[in-house]
Amino acid sequence: MDGIVDTDALLYPGYNPPPIHPASGAVTTSSRIGTVQLGLTLRRCMIFPVILFYFTGGGILIYTLPQYVQSVIRSKYSSGGNKTFNACTHENKSDPAYQTYLLIQQESARWMIYLSLSSLIPTMFGNLIWVPLTDIYGRKFLLYQTIVCALVRLVLMALTIHYQWSLAYLLAGCALDGLSGSYFSFLAVMFTYSCDVTESGKKRTIAIIFMELQLAIVFTATSLVTGYLITDIGFLWPAVIASGCLVLAFLLVFVVPETRHVQQLVKESLARESRHARSSDSAVRYERLHNEDSEQQAIRNSTQSQNDGFTSSGSPKPSPLPVTALARVKQAFSSTGQAFRFYFSSQSGSRRLKYILLMAGFTFMTIPYLTRGSMEILYQLGQPFCWSATKIGSCLL
Repeated sequence: MDGIVDTDALLYPGYNPPPIHPASGAVTTSSRIGTVQLGLTLRRCMIFPVILFYFTGGGILIYTLPQYVQSVIRSKYSSGGNKTFNACTHENKSDPAYQTYLLIQQESARWMIYLSLSSLIPTMFGNLIWVPLTDIYGRKFLLYQTIVCALVRLVLMALTIHYQWSLAYLLAGCALDGLSGSYFSFLAVMFTYSCDVTESGKKRTIAIIFMELQLAIVFTATSLVTGYLITDIGFLWPAVIASGCLVLAFLLVFVVPETRHVQQLVKESLARESRHARSSDSAVRYERLHNEDSEQQAIRNSTQSQNDGFTSSGSPKPSPLPVTALARVKQAFSSTGQAFRFYFSSQSGSRRLKYILLMAGFTFMTIPYLTRGSMEILYQLGQPFCWSATKIGSCLL
């Protein structure tokens, strides 16, 4: 039909329609390529504010949580009129209150370890499950999932602060956030999205650098602002503001387009354009090829109508089974298994060794950073620094 794009040619791999004569008025392959061109369009650029608001909420959480945990532990030891030891004004370690100070530091560190483990252990399994599924169900579902679970964690933290609930509620929020993949899955989708919409090379490198730069600016700004928020209005409002940032991130995801098929569609469109260009050296040759294809298609249709529903042995063909959700999940786990089999393959031994060494180096570099931030904050609150919340926030500037 005139003026209608043949979407089957874009959505189904292997679909190869017969050439269309330009004089027919139908949309050509070149115009179809425009629908799947790579590049950061206005809608695709909406991923950047999503990243901004998500990590703004996460940055506020990082700097609020350790200080709140220590304040809860300190209030527990100060209840009943007991006066805790001020490590910043006393140096007498024989003072009985000094032992109370040490207990506060130890218990605060222990709770931060509990919170970190309750998040990191589920995160390991969450990433193995959810990230491969983005190749099947698209990127956006994992954006929704990580944002919603992080929002639940922050709302639970705000309620815990307001109603002075037990710190155990924070463990539940961390576990839920970890099961969603947490910010590790968000980072995976973020960089995968940039690879979907950009060409390999300079443009992709610039997009990734811009995302990394955005993260650096966000965490630096939130470290400074959070300190002043805690000092001026307490712990509750930083948690509320962080929750509001995640609500905005969730709403913006609706505007972000899905990009799971972009790279595949571009390759298929370019391949079809190349085939059509080779078959269109002249209008006469184009018309002849079109007529030949029409005749061959008629012969194939006639043959197919006779053999339809039967195998080569004459028995009825089984009807194709629909692709179920379980089959798609199995396919995702199969892809994950193939990725792990790379480490034990006998092919490309030198390249595999280089890859393993790079992954090992990245792993050992990342492990110290997983819980370093919270422990540093607890250390800076006590001796020898005795910093306030504002000084802790400004130490990164």
